Amino acid sequence: MQNTPLVSVIIPNYNRPELLLEAIASIAAQTMTDWETIIVDDGSNPPVNEQDIQARFGNQFQVLRHAVARGGPVAKNAGINAATGKYLAFLDDDDLFAPTYLASAIEVLEANPEISTLFMGVSCFGSNAEWAQNDYDGALEKTLAEAQGIHKTEHLIQFDERLFIALLKRVPMHFQRPVTTREHFHQVGLYQPDCELLDCDWALRATLNNVCGLLNTGLYLQRTSGQSYYSIPSRLIRHTLLGFDMKKRLLADPHAAAYKSQLTEAVMEAGRNVAWEYMAQGKGFKAFTFLLGTLRYGISTLQVKFLLHALYSCIGKTKP
Repeated sequence: MQNTPLVSVIIPNYNRPELLLEAIASIAAQTMTDWETIIVDDGSNPPVNEQDIQARFGNQFQVLRHAVARGGPVAKNAGINAATGKYLAFLDDDDLFAPTYLASAIEVLEANPEISTLFMGVSCFGSNAEWAQNDYDGALEKTLAEAQGIHKTEHLIQFDERLFIALLKRVPMHFQRPVTTREHFHQVGLYQPDCELLDCDWALRATLNNVCGLLNTGLYLQRTSGQSYYSIPSRLIRHTLLGFDMKKRLLADPHAAAYKSQLTEAVMEAGRNVAWEYMAQGKGFKAFTFLLGTLRYGISTLQVKFLLHALYSCIGKTKP
């Protein structure tokens, strides 16, 4: 392996030994060969065995080990800090790269140096693939209509600042799979250690730093086998709370100062989403008190309507 590979691939891993081997095999099968892969074992039991992986797949794979699980953002950051390649790419330990994933991404980035971050289109596989693909593609269609990017080729779209505003409403899975230079990644900033929506958060921050593109060819292969937030009510509440916290955090980002009004509205909307989920699960008092806390960001007719609805939904209840 060269001392300075062109691409560093980061795989965070936690207790998925068989799926990890599939992910590794998809990297070993890349048509492009100038890469290194850093697997960050985030406290797996048993630990990921670097010698076994290298014996099976070659010395381009190395393993970093956290004795205790520290979470996805910290694991990814550890891989980034250990990377030596010019470019960074990321693969979840239950997903796969199509054979031309790296070659296609690097070809686009080197031919279009004005694009700092290239997001990669997603294709789903697994037991829920059809449903998930329809969901992902529907969200993407709405975002592309709002972002109004320019088609540089049939599959390559380049965006301006309108992408940030579009992603405030939703971050489709296609915008959660970046390939970028290591230098630019550090300009945007590492993953927030306490942000569980780490890929959404980084995508939003990346749109505030230079030009982004999307290669919409479905070369990132995402496993979809029951992980959806939409099937478990308690997880859906948590997901909406995380979205609220992520947008609230962006209000303090100096790069987002020009979008304060849009961000404030996005925070208020995220707050209404949280309240709606509380009310849908019969937790009107929690919805009401949560909405009261969002009034510091502004008051609108819609906020007042939600407050009254939440208050009405909890009348007669003696406890949350």
